[in-house]
Order: sequence, then C-alpha cells, then structure tokens
Amino acid sequence: MDKQQHQFIDILQKAKPAEYSYHRYVTSSSDPEININQTQPPEFFPSQAEVVAHLKLLKAFEVMKNKLVPVYDEDDEHDQYREKSWQCLLTLAVRRFIIFMSAAKKAGADDYKLGLDEEGTFRNGNVKNGSFINLMDGVMPPLDVIQVWHAFLLNPKSFYDTCMRNKMLQFANFPFPLLKISQYIDNHTFEFKVPPKLQENYLDLLSRFDHKTDHSFEYEKIHSTRLSLYCPGCHSVLCKSIRVTDGKNGGFADKHFQAPNIKHIPGVFLGESCYCRSVPQLSHESIRYLHLMTDIAKPTPLPGTYKYFSAVLAEPKFRGRQPLILSRSTKEILKYPSRSNSDIVGLLDSFRREFPNDTKRCIILVRNYLQYNYISMTVENGIQIGEDLVGCVLRQQRFVEKMNKLDWLHSPVLRQTIEESLLRYGRFFEMLTEDRYHRQMLVPTLDIDLIWHTHQLTFYGYVRDCKQSPGHSVVDHDDKIDENQVHNGFSLTAKRYKSMFKEDYSVCYCAYCTQRRHASRGLLKSLFKNKKENLSPSFQKDLTHISTHNSINLPTEKAIKASTLNRLPWAIELEYLDFPVSPAAPVESSHSKFYAGLCSSVNAQCSTDSGNCCYIPSCTSHGGSACISDTGLACGGSGGDGSGCGGGGD
Repeated sequence: MDKQQHQFIDILQKAKPAEYSYHRYVTSSSDPEININQTQPPEFFPSQAEVVAHLKLLKAFEVMKNKLVPVYDEDDEHDQYREKSWQCLLTLAVRRFIIFMSAAKKAGADDYKLGLDEEGTFRNGNVKNGSFINLMDGVMPPLDVIQVWHAFLLNPKSFYDTCMRNKMLQFANFPFPLLKISQYIDNHTFEFKVPPKLQENYLDLLSRFDHKTDHSFEYEKIHSTRLSLYCPGCHSVLCKSIRVTDGKNGGFADKHFQAPNIKHIPGVFLGESCYCRSVPQLSHESIRYLHLMTDIAKPTPLPGTYKYFSAVLAEPKFRGRQPLILSRSTKEILKYPSRSNSDIVGLLDSFRREFPNDTKRCIILVRNYLQYNYISMTVENGIQIGEDLVGCVLRQQRFVEKMNKLDWLHSPVLRQTIEESLLRYGRFFEMLTEDRYHRQMLVPTLDIDLIWHTHQLTFYGYVRDCKQSPGHSVVDHDDKIDENQVHNGFSLTAKRYKSMFKEDYSVCYCAYCTQRRHASRGLLKSLFKNKKENLSPSFQKDLTHISTHNSINLPTEKAIKASTLNRLPWAIELEYLDFPVSPAAPVESSHSKFYAGLCSSVNAQCSTDSGNCCYIPSCTSHGGSACISDTGLACGGSGGDGSGCGGGGD
C-alpha cells in the first residue's frame, strides 16, 4: 500500500497522550464545575488522533461482524440468516455489556445518593473517584461489549438517564478509552487483540459482581447459550434455560417470545405479593408491563425521568425542576388505573380517559415501555436498562458501513480531510448551540457526524461543552428521527450554514477537491499536482452525503405515505426479520396514537403543545411543551420548547 495511504498510522504514532480526552480526564486532579453563567469556547473537541482512532474502531467493528457472521454470497450480503444471527449475537453482547456495567457499579461507580436537587446530585456524582479510575484504567472489555458501549454513548440523554437513576455517574464520566482500544487494533487486519493481563483484569472485575458464572472474554455462541429471567422486583428466577432464538420466533431475541412463569400463583392480585406472581406467561409485552408495575413500586425514578425532565441537561430556565418529585407524583397517578389493566396499551388508554389533565407527562414516561428490550432481566441483580441497545447498535451500523466503504483511513488526503471536518463540525456545533436557533432541527453530513460521534464518546466533556455554550443545554443525538424530517432539516441546515459561513455545506472529498480547498485557505503551499484520473477510485466521487443513519420509518399515515416514495434501503433489508423492537420502526402502528400531538422524535408532525404537562411551576410558566422536549434534539436538532421537530423524544 502507498505510504500516503498509511497516514493514519503516522498520525496515531505521533499523537501525544494529551491529545486524547481520556488521558486528560484520568490524569487531571481538578474537576471544574460547569459554569452556565458565562459562555466559553468548547474545551473537549476531538483531536485528529481521536478521529483516526475512531475510524479505526469502526473498521474493527466491520471485521468483527464479518468474522462472526461471514458473507458467503457477495450478491446477498444482507441475507435473512446472517442478519438474524447478528441480531442474536448483539442480544448477547448487550447482556455482556450490562454485566460489565453492573460490575463497574459494584466496584465503585455507585458512591452517591439521589437527592431532590438534581444539580447537587450531579455535582456529587462528578467528584472523581481515584480507585475507580485506576480500576477502569486497568481493564479492557471485549470488542462486542465495546460496540454496545459505543452505541449507547451516542444517545447521550438516554445514557445519562440510565447512569443517573442507577447512581453511576462515575461510569458515565469515565471517557471511552479510544487511545487504548486503538492500540489493540491491528493496523492492517483491524483485528482486536487484547493483552492477556487486561483480559484477566476484566474477567476479575466481572467475577466480583458474579462469582457463580464462568465468564469468558470470547464472544458467546448463540446456540450454546441458555438464559434465565429474573424478576426486577423480588429477583426470583421466573424461568430457566431459554434459548436466544429457537428457529420458530419463540426465543428471547425473537418477537414472539413465550415462556411459562414458574413463579405464577393463580388468584394473586397487585399489592398482595410481587407483581411477577400474577403473570402466567412471559412475553416481551408482559415483561414490559411487569417492569412498569415494579418501577411504580420502587423508590427509584421512572426510566426517562432524567432524559425528558432533567434540570441539568435542560436550559437554565428549567433549573427549578425536581425530577424526583415529578416521578413520584407520576407514580401516584399511575397506581389507580393500573389496578384494572394488564397491559401498557390498556393502561395508557384508560389513563387518557380518566386523567386528561395529566396525560402528557405520564404518557411521555409510560409510552417508552412499549419500545423497551429488557435484556437486563437475564442478568441476576444487574442494573436495569430498558433502552433497546440492540436497536441502537443496528441503527449505528448504517453509519459504520457507510464510513468503512468511504475508507477514509486509507485516503491520501486523510490529514486535510479530518482537519477540514473538524473545522466544519466546530461551525455545526456553533449552529446547534446558538441560543436563538437551537430549537430548529439541524442535520449533519457524514464528515460532521463522524466528528460529532467522536465528541460524544467523551460524555464528561460533551456535557460541559454543551452546557457552557450559548444555549447552555445538552444537545441530544437521538437516533430515532423520521427520514422525511431528516431531509427537510438538511435543506434548512445547508441554507443556514451558507448564510453564516459563506461556504457550501455539501462538499466533495475527493483528493483533488480537498487539496484545492486547503490550498485556497493558505493551508498548503501549492495546489495538488496529480490529475484526478490518477487518484484512488475510493476518493474520486464521494461527497459529504447527508447522514441518515439515525432515521427510521414512522407509523403515522403521513410518514408511511412519504416513505413509500423514498424508503430507506436498510428498512427494506431488515423488514422481514422479527425483532423484539424493530430498529427500523420502533413504534408500532397500533401505538402511534400515544405519540400524536406530542413533541417527540417519533412524531412526524411535531408542533408546540399548549397547556401544562406536569404542573411544576418552573415548567408551566413556559408552556407544557417545554417540559416535553427538554432541550436538544438530535439528528441535529434541539427540540427546545417543542417548536423543533423531534425535540428530545424517543
């Protein structure tokens, strides 16, 4: 391979540890508080070396997938068997990630209490724990676990909500170790090879959490793995020896999973015993309802409380919010109608009839249970994560495949490409966080999205850069945005970018055009001398395409009609597979009624809502929709007060 196409190796070898946010975090003794009373430039933007390390990791993800589920027929890359096998492997990877996260919690991430003052809790959770940092610094998870961790970080509000409710901000703040991961990825084969000592340390960490299981660093096999389900309330074993998939769509990773509950007691009612005793048959639907009933009874805030109603992530005008009180009052409201229902849809229907004034707040929290994938139930005493992390990885997979096809790692103009992309992301971030416009939906191009993803991998730094921006709120990167809204948002983004920076938003990244742009800016001393026809074919005609990896098909009639004209290829490829939660359309058509009229990324007709959503003074004074959408929306947007499509919802 040409020396020019080994630039990425040279960049990584010459990079200093200080260029990585990870190193800056673990070596810093100070932990400055976030000051939202002033605006300051971002401090945690990724370096060139971090972006290269990220590209290298994306390539390793591809190599891992091809190794685990090989492509035997190049003309049928997305065959049903291969994709189903991959989905099942991801289900096991999510389980392994939950074990890792649970072990980290037991090892020191759990060292503060949830208080009524979220900002105070946040400050306490941000105090660095030296022993926990040293422990995490000495382990390296397997690549399948890393892939789930990576995808979860790219949904920052969901990640924050999970870590906050589980009292794990130490884990949230510990930066994704891009530097170390990159060092263990071969520069030529892109295989992940971890030294035995780090593997041993990782397995030792897991054994501290669960000493009864013989944990393995290698990937789990689909057909040899048997799972048990544990009640999220009383922790009893509900069933044993479940297959991941059984070929009949009845395994745990299948949509129509069914298994008898061995703890079922006929005639038991809610309040007499743990709710699990009243569930005769286990399915994904009954598991979600079991979790809802258990969560209502627990002192822990309902899932989503800190995602949608956070005082920390939101704009300063919402600093008066008290998510714990909001969650408690919601639980009290939910207790009454839940007595006469046995499923979430019935509960939401009855709730809308009986409590019309409180509908919005409760539906925002309860409707998410319709989309949860409780793989965490297969981990005894593990932390509970409802977020469909399998879907998160699958949606990110589109971006991974696109970037690997572009193969920027081996571009002869890699340095210039990354340098320009960093500049463009800085401008995009300025647009995202500009106080006047941060409620509008902005859509990144592929090069900008790569930098945005890299920025978010350091959750600690990303939150600080967002909070100390003019908007003073965390911009989410929700990966469930209607594909048609993405295209509309891209047009708006391109116009604003051109107006603000006097340059085109979509640019060509062939070697010739990249060199010319850098020459015109005075960054190079001479124009690129080679002719276009002599360039590597990989870099002749790739543009900074719209980054649609996080768009989905929505169940509303308007979205369905629009999608028939321009459907996403990946949705077509995977539509015949049976997922517990479909990654292409996580909201089923029969559930779409619970999203109409609310500012949410699964609502194709997002508009400002009137009325009070939660009856908290700091919220009602700004209108109900402000509470619904929190601050930012992803795919670039910032839902703000609900006027931007997609604000903050799932």
